[in-house]
Amino acid sequence: MSLRHLCGRVAAALALLAATSHAQALPAYARQTGNDCTACYIGAFDPQLTPYGTKFKIGGYTEGKRGIPLSVMAIADFTNTAAAQPGGAAEHFGDNNNVALNEASVFLAGKLTDHIGSFSQVTYSDIDRRISWDNVDLRYTRSYDIYGKDTVFGLSLKNSPTTQDPWNTLPAWGFAYTGSELTPGALGDPLIAGGIGQQVLGLTAYTYINEWVYLEGGAYRGVPNDFQGHLGLAAEDRQQVRGPAPYWRVAVGHEFKRQTDATLYPADLIAFLSAQK
Repeated sequence: MSLRHLCGRVAAALALLAATSHAQALPAYARQTGNDCTACYIGAFDPQLTPYGTKFKIGGYTEGKRGIPLSVMAIADFTNTAAAQPGGAAEHFGDNNNVALNEASVFLAGKLTDHIGSFSQVTYSDIDRRISWDNVDLRYTRSYDIYGKDTVFGLSLKNSPTTQDPWNTLPAWGFAYTGSELTPGALGDPLIAGGIGQQVLGLTAYTYINEWVYLEGGAYRGVPNDFQGHLGLAAEDRQQVRGPAPYWRVAVGHEFKRQTDATLYPADLIAFLSAQK
């Protein structure tokens, strides 16, 4: 890689980061609710959510006023490994000491109507040199008072299992939150941990009862292989799910508004069943 090319990548990454450094998390949500990002995100940066952030997500991203639901994000890194990687860390990159713009994303995220909201992301990867759709979560919600208990009912359409997680603790948002794509990865992960992300569409229905019990159920189906190509997925990343893949979740958790202001994070029973071609 030439010095000029290297400097160009760093400059582009820094320019994008400068544009978003004061926003943290998603500024579209902050503009919509009028709250700082610390209201929703622990440490003011995603993905870990506060109790308010959980309620905002379960409520379908609809709290507050409608505005311009656009945000941008960039993640750049410098990768050094203990030993060089023969043949290069990836196509277009050297054996070691690589600078890359991991991702530059545009988000359509926020309130679309009083009952419909979105989190949707399109990403450019400097590693893959392509633009593709990223995590998507479109929601429709309604709230009711049932026997004196506040109850939320909702529908979620998404393209990756666990993207809809109200606590942002499942694999789509779990630790480690970001990292270099130019280091050797794990030999294998559970299918639910990104194995078919962006390769499926799932529709689930959920309810949140009295801020205590969360129930969700539905199914995913594979996106046709050719259409995955139109959405920007590389041929080697495309997989097919055979038939409907059921998903269900039961979670119990609560925020205790007392002197300790403690939060009991959910104890979960999660099931995801799938078969691949």
